[in-house]
Amino acid sequence: ARKMLCALTTLLSGAREPLARKAVEALAIASGALIDRSIDEVVSEAFTTYIRDDPRRARGAPSRVQGAGQGLFAARNLLAGELVTLYPGIHYPAPPPLGADGTYGHSYLAGTSLSCERDLAYCLTLADGSIIDATPACLAECCILRRRGPRCNALGHLANHPPAGMAPNLLVVDLREFEGAPPIDRGLLAHTPTVPSAYSHIGYGGEAIPFNADDPRRAPRLVGLVAAVSLRDGEELFLDYQRSPTGDAPWFAPVASLDKAAVRAMRVAGVSSQN
Repeated sequence: ARKMLCALTTLLSGAREPLARKAVEALAIASGALIDRSIDEVVSEAFTTYIRDDPRRARGAPSRVQGAGQGLFAARNLLAGELVTLYPGIHYPAPPPLGADGTYGHSYLAGTSLSCERDLAYCLTLADGSIIDATPACLAECCILRRRGPRCNALGHLANHPPAGMAPNLLVVDLREFEGAPPIDRGLLAHTPTVPSAYSHIGYGGEAIPFNADDPRRAPRLVGLVAAVSLRDGEELFLDYQRSPTGDAPWFAPVASLDKAAVRAMRVAGVSSQN
């Protein structure tokens, strides 16, 4: 338990920064998408269209990074600001911290009744401290996620951290950070690639889960990976893991400030990240 707590503390230290919203808005302005709409409306529409149409904008294949296993690649040419894929998994909401280190009360420590062995390497930490766990074994065991198709539109967990000398080209965009976004149709929400941890073990009897946007246990969490720069068909896609270098991750190379995905996106849009 102590080992898990230490690992979780390291994971939470890499929580996403809200700079992604600023970058996405800058790209939308540069593309002319905000002429008669707000950024919240644009982002909500992007997620809605993606879930409804299930586009194939990314694919999994062996990574070109030595020893990295599977990787994520662009399935066609993509423009900066396009939603590339969704991040699947079991969503662990972050309750108010109870311990001095701020992690004692995290719902991730409570786990679920799934028997799969969770792997923190597949966990994505959001700005509010919530965690989405995309451990492949857990994705396969969770019957709710299995019934939602092969998740070919939700491959975000395959994106590797960029090796030394390369920069990330994907932005993490959490729909919940766009508070004015119009609600996504309830019918589409039933096809989202995430499931709250409290319901991840529900059996084959059905998905009678009452969605409640005010209850973090029941609210669906939609997180996407957005192109920070223009991408070519077949280009490998990288995500900044934002963790601290440790002995168990000698492959990790911190991303320089000027190479951060959000900073690169704002350069593409002609906006300074200092504004």
